[in-house]
Amino acid sequence: MNLWRVIRTIDIRDASLVLLSGVAFILWAPWNSARSVPEAELLYERQFPEEWRAVVSSHGTFRNHPWGVPDDRPVAYAVLTSLVFGPVAFIFISGVVAGYRRADKSAPRSDA
Repeated sequence: MNLWRVIRTIDIRDASLVLLSGVAFILWAPWNSARSVPEAELLYERQFPEEWRAVVSSHGTFRNHPWGVPDDRPVAYAVLTSLVFGPVAFIFISGVVAGYRRADKSAPRSDA
């Protein structure tokens, strides 16, 4: 498959949906791995500041996650999750449907 042919077939809608999904993923990934402070203290065997809402560990570095754990804000987490996976699913499903439509038009018709 020629990469340039694939790039030319991507329209602005698909590109903007991929961008939206990518930005949402940057916000979603750390929140998805956030642990409550008591759970993180047991797991990592260390103390964290009292004002922290949740702990995110990344390559041995710990930081506070201001939104807490996903269970603290389930509606916001569900919306962000749908912004991560929804656009990708839409692009895939619309591509499959468009492929079927093209295949139907190019299929030979039998007038029997």
